[in-house]
Amino acid sequence: MMSRHVSIPLCLSLLLSLLHPLSAQAIDLPADSIIRASVERILALHPEASLQDIYKSCLQDAFGPGHLIPDPARAKRYLLEELAEDDYLPTNAVEATGLQGNYVRIDLALVKDGRLPLDELLSAFVESANSVEAPSLDDWRCQWNEVVRVVEEMQLSLPGYEQEKAQIAAWLAQGEYVLHHSDHYTAVYHPHYRIVNRRIYEERLKPFIQQ
Repeated sequence: MMSRHVSIPLCLSLLLSLLHPLSAQAIDLPADSIIRASVERILALHPEASLQDIYKSCLQDAFGPGHLIPDPARAKRYLLEELAEDDYLPTNAVEATGLQGNYVRIDLALVKDGRLPLDELLSAFVESANSVEAPSLDDWRCQWNEVVRVVEEMQLSLPGYEQEKAQIAAWLAQGEYVLHHSDHYTAVYHPHYRIVNRRIYEERLKPFIQQ
């Protein structure tokens, strides 16, 4: 078990290498403040989140949807299948990812209720997947280790913390970095979303949502 506070140096050069132009104002913040504010934001939106869910948000911010499906036909098939599910819950329509907000999670409820055209989301998702400039695995390990150190100084009461910390470290040591939300998070929040580059969202999707 853990409880809340932070202060620790971060590989700032790594963070800067991952920055998107739209998140440039975060450069002036102390590195530990970037991590602390991001973790606090994630937990404020999803109080039942665990370390694995914090990891997933940070991962999505660094890698975008590039590890998903860049093929439009397959992407559309999976999207239609997910839209047919009936376990949608009220949630955040749009949520920034990880440390810098380079990407956003677009809740599929926006498509389900007709506010966002399916083909617009699909196009934005595929374009985002094909334009990712991801960090190296070594750089990603370094960044994640810094996040873990800050989380530990925050002394948060995250469920299954030690077990998930060890499991993530083992995956990374094996060269694996993609993982799903924790089972508990999935059971509580029933997440249904797609990851879209923040610039693409602002330019092409946000106008539909604001109507």
